[in-house]
Amino acid sequence: MDKTMFRKLLAAAAICSVILIDAMATAQVRQTRKANTLPYDVVSGDPPVSVPDIARVFGIRVGVNGRDRLERRLGQGIYSVGGHSNGVETWITDNSECQLVTEGFEHNREGEVVTYLEWTYQGSKNVKKRSRAGKNGWLKKIEPGISRQETLALLPANMKPAHPEQNMWQWTHSGFLRPNAVNEDVYTDWKATLEFKHNRLVIIRVTCEGGLSQPGSGKVR
Repeated sequence: MDKTMFRKLLAAAAICSVILIDAMATAQVRQTRKANTLPYDVVSGDPPVSVPDIARVFGIRVGVNGRDRLERRLGQGIYSVGGHSNGVETWITDNSECQLVTEGFEHNREGEVVTYLEWTYQGSKNVKKRSRAGKNGWLKKIEPGISRQETLALLPANMKPAHPEQNMWQWTHSGFLRPNAVNEDVYTDWKATLEFKHNRLVIIRVTCEGGLSQPGSGKVR
């Protein structure tokens, strides 16, 4: 191999090396940006993050998102005392037809984490209402004020209640999420409750709770 060809091969190898390093650096930046966009922290040694579908309501996920996200959409609500000062925040929504109440304690990148959300219908019982929640209802489409029949029709097949005539339906699911890497609080249990009155869905309530786990230990107590 002559010197000219050897130099060309060296130059090509150098270019390939630069391209590879640049691609790896770009991938690392993207991964870091993605991690920083999560509202919660992922800690090495913890169980995998797992949040059940029943946590999704009003465009957020209970246990995942903070009240700042709701305030960006609805404006600041009315604060009141809950488990701590200003722990409860309340909004009136849907042309005064519904009331939204949230509560939390721990914090993440979106402020105080919502661990309790109650969405209540306060409109007339004589007005027939159909779901218009789009993707913001519970399980995307279910919202307060619709009929028992429509609620049943919107539920996935594997979530149909055994006794649909009852005025309270409940689902519980397990998961794992640590809101921040500083404290030991973790969320492991989610519950969704639907309450009916006069065959109308009047309350959607989603909550989560858990225990304590030293970051990275993999054990919850």
